[in-house]
Amino acid sequence: MLPLRNEAGNDFFYVPDLGLGYLASGLREHFGERVEVQLLIKDLRLSDEQFVEYLHKHSFDFVGIKLFSDAIDNISRTVNLIRNFLPEVRLIAGGPHVNAVPRHALDVFKFDFAIYGEGEESLPKLIDCIVNGTSNNNEILSQIDGLVWRDDAGIRVNKRAVMDDLRHIPEPCWKLMPPGMFKRYETRYCRAYPATPIILTRGCRSHCTFCLQANSSFRKRPIESIISEIEVLRSEYGLKEFHVLDDNCAYDEDFIISFCERLILCHPGILWRIPGGICVNSINHEVCTKMAKSGCYEVWIGIESGSQKILNAMRKGITVDRIRAAISLVKKSGMKAGGFFILGYPGESSEDRRQTLLLALSLPLDYVKFTIFIPQPGTEIFNRLVEEGRINDINSIMRCSDNEFENNLIDISSQELRKVHRDFSLRFYLRPHIIMGIIGEYNSISKINYLLYAAKQFIFNKRSSW
Repeated sequence: MLPLRNEAGNDFFYVPDLGLGYLASGLREHFGERVEVQLLIKDLRLSDEQFVEYLHKHSFDFVGIKLFSDAIDNISRTVNLIRNFLPEVRLIAGGPHVNAVPRHALDVFKFDFAIYGEGEESLPKLIDCIVNGTSNNNEILSQIDGLVWRDDAGIRVNKRAVMDDLRHIPEPCWKLMPPGMFKRYETRYCRAYPATPIILTRGCRSHCTFCLQANSSFRKRPIESIISEIEVLRSEYGLKEFHVLDDNCAYDEDFIISFCERLILCHPGILWRIPGGICVNSINHEVCTKMAKSGCYEVWIGIESGSQKILNAMRKGITVDRIRAAISLVKKSGMKAGGFFILGYPGESSEDRRQTLLLALSLPLDYVKFTIFIPQPGTEIFNRLVEEGRINDINSIMRCSDNEFENNLIDISSQELRKVHRDFSLRFYLRPHIIMGIIGEYNSISKINYLLYAAKQFIFNKRSSW
């Protein structure tokens, strides 16, 4: 499950969770009909009473929770409710926060176990151990890749679990998260509904200092497996569009071109977009042409800064000129382009920020997202800031969104940086051609409702993009 959310939150942003969907398939493949698997990944604005009722209804033996580094309060609330009302249940943690700081889940949140890395194989092995009564056998536990566990000496962390060969992973368990049940995709986020996220690859070999996925093993799913999954989604769930969430699906040029060619042949007319972003260095004429021809209509690109000094500090491996050329290629192919930017990276000056704004305004982008820099646990820059004594409380980071983090790592205060963040967003979006482009995308009642919601959030400085 995902952590419960504050009751004041919003339901617009629930989507099928691929990580939990893959784990559910792994459990079903391993245990068959011997286990019942449930996913709680939407409608998370439950009161304490509603969540307790849900727990009692299913009488779970195991509860797995996906942890994020900016959700400490939601995690604590969820765990405490489970501990109080199902004290015998085994709690297992996973997700980005465990991958960043593996011990934290057991040390701070008092989970029984955690899975560090990719859990499709390790989670069933762990549950086998518990069911078979061997969860106290240190020799057996030490052989489960990615397992975080306790023995008499303290918390132990096994080597990270990595699926070297993606041919052996089952498709996500779509029966537990059919695309049609998620309202987000009735908004601007897609042109055709139902839509759903998918992944083509895992890992990223780029070296970005702020990213937890940097320098990780890059692996590709078999193209025929992806094509087959899309066929299932179209035939059984009426899928009309998919969104690629990879860290950089175009890293391997031959792979992405071959995928597009198979998509054209097997699924003509389907639409897709890349909201997860691709690297500037992966963009060339042939890649853009093939993607557009296969139905891709929107690509987000990790630009991050208009300052070459900051790009070098981030170890992006790109230049401002290369950024301009890449965005031009995307637009010439007929696709829309979105750009990710980071404000407040350590060492950034007012001149660096000015260069970022000028670049964002001068590029032919359709959308931008300015994000205030938050040092994510486990990243190169986070570790460096800890060593320098500029960060000393991980819990303060775990209570933050990009508008809440007290970024005191640059030449202006966090309050001033938030004003810059808002100003840059307004400067970009409050231009006639951008406004007209956005309005043109809202062609249904559900999308108009979302437009009103997004405008409200945007005006009151809770969001930095549409």
